[in-house]
Amino acid sequence: MQLVERYAAANGMTVEQYLQFANQGFEQQAVAQLVAQGVPEPAAKDLVAERLRLDRERRSIAPLAAQQRAQQEQREKLSPLDGAAAGVSRHEGAAARGGAARGGRGNTACGDAGL
Repeated sequence: MQLVERYAAANGMTVEQYLQFANQGFEQQAVAQLVAQGVPEPAAKDLVAERLRLDRERRSIAPLAAQQRAQQEQREKLSPLDGAAAGVSRHEGAAARGGAARGGRGNTACGDAGL
């Protein structure tokens, strides 16, 4: 039997009920800490509720973000580094980097003025 199951059974609760009870205790403790720091109680309750909402949101988004990172890494492994597959010519790529395709000065003010 797991620890949480034992605690729930000892208190005459289901695991779900016990977890809700424990979470309420944590929330009340967090509110009390904020109030002790001078935060008005209504604002402290709102802040704790918002933090919990953000935490749930982050946990629900984390698997999706990990999947997107893995897909991006896979795409980067499959695509060539020179940009040719993206339809960028060597000249366009050099111009985007501020240089000319064949070692010239590119599109800088000094290059245009011949300095």
